[in-house]
This record gives sequence, C-alpha cells and structure tokens, in this order.
Amino acid sequence: MPVINARTEQYIVAKVPPTNTDVSLALQSSGFRYIETLFCVSYRIGDKKPLPDICRPFADDVSYHIADEAETERLLGEMSSGKLFSTDRIALDPYFTREAAGRRYMYWTKDVLASGKAKIVICDYCGKSIGFDIAVDKGKYIDMILGGLFIENLDSGLGAVSAYGGLIYAYDFGKKKVVSHVSSNNFQMLRIDLMLGNSIKSLTSNFIKHNDL
Repeated sequence: MPVINARTEQYIVAKVPPTNTDVSLALQSSGFRYIETLFCVSYRIGDKKPLPDICRPFADDVSYHIADEAETERLLGEMSSGKLFSTDRIALDPYFTREAAGRRYMYWTKDVLASGKAKIVICDYCGKSIGFDIAVDKGKYIDMILGGLFIENLDSGLGAVSAYGGLIYAYDFGKKKVVSHVSSNNFQMLRIDLMLGNSIKSLTSNFIKHNDL
C-alpha cells in the first residue's frame, strides 16, 4: 500500500469495514495493529415513551436534566482524571495512558459543546445524578457520542439506568432515533445496548500505527 506506507504522521488510525479483508491484511503487513471493532447501534423510538423490558423495574425513578456550568466542569474534571474510561483504543494502547485517553475525551467534549449542537444530559436515579450522555442533535436523530457513569458510580451496575435516561431525553426532544457507538473492548456496554433494544447497524475495524516505535 504505497499511499499508506508514505504517511509519516506519528500516530495513524485506519478505519475499515470488516468485510474489506484485503485492506485489513494489507494494513497489518504495513505495520498496523488491530485495536478494536466499533459497533454502531441504533434505537428506534416510537410514538410512545420508550420503555424496554429491562427498564420496567426502575423506570419510574429515572429522570434527566441538562448539565449546568458546575456539572459540566465536574464532568470535564472526571474525564481528565483518566478514571472514567478504560476500554477505548487510547486507554488500551500501551503507547498512551488512561490519563491521555481522559484528556482526549475532555477536549473532544469541549469542542462539541462549543459547536452549539450538543448537550450534556445528566441521568438522575432516585434523585441522585449517576451518569451522563453527550447528545448531539443530528436533525432527524440524536447521536449519543459519549456516555457513562460518574466515577463514584462506576461499580454500581447502573449502566442500563443511565442509558435509559438518554432515551427519555431523545423522546422528549422529539427525535425518532438514537445512534451511538460502542467498542468491542467494552462488551458490558454492548450487552446493555442490546438489552435496551438497540440494533447493530454497522461495524468498523480500527487499526493503529505508531511511526516512531
């Protein structure tokens, strides 16, 4: 692959459909390493408020609100600590650190908020804020580009509860569909998405290369 081999950037990410085996094999022959498969999942919202079976036991205790300035700063701080995310391609790459992954998410969040099309949706359960979704308005649908639990709730088992808060927000916002992405390295979240009723729409194999190694 002459074009790929000519690239001299320090860090390169190649995203390939899994069915494109020729390209995947050629990338690996050129020094790229497989790091994850990214699942694109979608939830179709009907005319009624979403209520997947898994959510019935706790639905009445779930609500949401849009983060204020203090809550936004809290979330950005938790991101930059490196404690929130441990399964993405940056956090799992030995070349980087979890702190580097956290800073990446923090700056990414700042950028999408500055665009004016994104909101930080805080999920409340039994009157306590437990998690968040970063919701980007894409017109006909909401793209939940990032979500999770706050640090103090990481081991609470409330991932499905927090995700449900995002679905309610999308419904109240008048959207008919929610789209999100989850890494194959985060199998627990993928299971939650499927139990919530999401459908897998596409897969992308991600390969990485560090040119200074």
